[in-house]
Amino acid sequence: MHYRILTLGSLLLLLVGFSVPMARAESTIANFTAGSNSAIPSMTPYDVVFLAYQGYFRNQGLRGYGAFADGCNQGKLTAQDVVEAAIKANQLPRTIVNNRGFMNAVDANMKAFKNNSGA
Repeated sequence: MHYRILTLGSLLLLLVGFSVPMARAESTIANFTAGSNSAIPSMTPYDVVFLAYQGYFRNQGLRGYGAFADGCNQGKLTAQDVVEAAIKANQLPRTIVNNRGFMNAVDANMKAFKNNSGA
């Protein structure tokens, strides 16, 4: 009897644990496709870097995947470049470039990407 309660509790915990990150990912993509011109960015610095890596800003002149990784690793791609592409895609407000905290966080995420990509 006790193992049934324990198993049911564990299953419920697993279900809740997996549903929360998926909801966050869906929310990020929904925000990305809907666009944002508000003063508060709908995307986190991590979202901006991750979507840039996945090629979502290709139409704004920012290549994804290997080219993005190479740009980060060689120092040819900057946080300014990535944020400008997101602005052109109407995903961030123009004023975000004046937000030092946001820009520094994008830069830090790009450096973390560089460190994790084997460079």
